[in-house]
Amino acid sequence: MILICTETLSAGGAEIFLMNWATYANQNGINTSILCFHSRLDKKKSIEKHLSDTMVYYPFKNKKWDLFIARLDSLVAKIGLKFSLRELRLKKRIHAIVKKEKIHVVHSHLFPTDLLVAKSNLPNKVKHFTTIHGDYLRHYTTDKEKRKIKNFEEKLALIKAKLNGIIVISDKQLDFFKNDLNWSGKITKIYNGFIFSPPKNLKGNCDKFVIGMVSRGIKEKGWKEACEAFIAAGIENSELRLIGESDYLAELQKEYQSQSNIHFLGYRPDPLDEIIKFDLALLPSYYGSESLPTVLIEYFHCGIPVIATNIGEVPQMMHTENGKAGIIIENGSKPVSIDKLANAILDIQGDEMNRNNYKKCSKECAKKFNIEICVSNYLSFYKS
Repeated sequence: MILICTETLSAGGAEIFLMNWATYANQNGINTSILCFHSRLDKKKSIEKHLSDTMVYYPFKNKKWDLFIARLDSLVAKIGLKFSLRELRLKKRIHAIVKKEKIHVVHSHLFPTDLLVAKSNLPNKVKHFTTIHGDYLRHYTTDKEKRKIKNFEEKLALIKAKLNGIIVISDKQLDFFKNDLNWSGKITKIYNGFIFSPPKNLKGNCDKFVIGMVSRGIKEKGWKEACEAFIAAGIENSELRLIGESDYLAELQKEYQSQSNIHFLGYRPDPLDEIIKFDLALLPSYYGSESLPTVLIEYFHCGIPVIATNIGEVPQMMHTENGKAGIIIENGSKPVSIDKLANAILDIQGDEMNRNNYKKCSKECAKKFNIEICVSNYLSFYKS
């Protein structure tokens, strides 16, 4: 029996992955349940799309009570008391679920969840594992006075002392844990696996060259750079479709409202149905915690050529024995050069033979993120 612990069940890459993992596991006889720490932050549409056949536990009986406890904990923290009703309730909940369901493995995701599970003092027979999605590296490299997590080193030491094993999703994270954090315990790299429904082929009779981008609506994903490079490329009979939702994107939409061929499409519950319409997909990210961006895997699944920056695991994700799934732009952790991005767009748009080869490689890349292989590798790691 496996218990997955997560802060939320939302539309983020880590959350979609763990919902896919639990769904596949339960459908194949691997008893798995989920404990979600914050019910009020859940995205109903995301849960309906990505999670089935899985028992989900919460610390409190409804979202109103969840919000009340959140506000009460916030008030307690403001007056300087080191006490959390949510934390107390979750510790009890973890032990109750472990006992009721005879849990053998607790697998947590992201630093705050790892910390609370570590504080719960699990029975010796229960093993604690985590998957690293990029947040540890972000916290570690942030200046101490700017860190959102106070006493980070002390909390990190507690987590390390309690973990039985770590799964990373990039070479950079593997190096970080072994060399920077001096982790000498069990550790392995396993790519996330996903369950994708076949996209609807809705390209229709569109005779335009469609460039698209799907991602979280934060500045560091490179939305503005995508818009500027598209304008600079100046491709006739083309359009840029941007799929994401946030206040930042709402402001960006106002900025580019005079550009009739740039379309902000907002949130889409089934992004594959939009991605399949793209001739070219973008991810000019300079997000510091980028590791294994889920949207790239969605691009690959649809066989779309990609232009992305060399951040996180992106270069390895886009590589096959027969070539790359597109063009990788060197940018470090800074915003991508508009000229480089525009030239890459023109290179792919203007060379149909290369574009077709990128499509084939994109499809080949998708095979790396097979859910069956992923779950099998997880189980083997648990047993080791």
